Amino acid sequence: VIMSCPICFAASPVRAFVLPCTHTFCDRCAARFLWEKPACAVCRAPVISASPAWAVRNEPPESYAASILVVKHKGVTFEVDLDTNAHECAYERLSAMFQIPIDRLKLIQKGKLLPARGTPDLEDALRPGVMIQLMGSRLEQQLPPAPGPFRRIRLQMLALLALLSSWIRPVLSDPRAAVTSVLGGLALVARTGGLFLQSLVMRNHPRRDPDQDE
Repeated sequence: VIMSCPICFAASPVRAFVLPCTHTFCDRCAARFLWEKPACAVCRAPVISASPAWAVRNEPPESYAASILVVKHKGVTFEVDLDTNAHECAYERLSAMFQIPIDRLKLIQKGKLLPARGTPDLEDALRPGVMIQLMGSRLEQQLPPAPGPFRRIRLQMLALLALLSSWIRPVLSDPRAAVTSVLGGLALVARTGGLFLQSLVMRNHPRRDPDQDE
């Protein structure tokens, strides 16, 4: 089952990436959120790696998996795939994924700056599986704002609803499974309801700034 991206809500995540917690995002959405903080946008679990989600991708893995760049940024290791059939350039791929203008993007390997794009030396340096350090500055004013408290609650509710749907399917296919699954399902329903009530409380009673009380 292909789930929509929890950040941009695309019906089918674009060049999907999966995190160790199994949540799946568009490549740009994963890079965008993990750039700010190495944690899952849905469950807030710490993230140290992100890799292509071949199980839900539309692209053929034979073409994209032939050349994998291991890119590290702020403690997160990304396995970034290049489309070898389209002769995809590493600079253009990373610029698009991390939303960094190419003229601001720097790739470093073993402390040395990699050659500029379009040069033969670059292809020699970018061997499959090589570790690259990513550096660059993004045009933050052109990026969408980071998820606020209500958006985070919504993401958590989506994750819980996904878990609830995974509980309901086996119950419908085998009613006997309800005997052993009902308690887990009720717990998920209760937690989802609690998040909904929390969002209502935050909306009706927004947190006050302590400086305003002085």
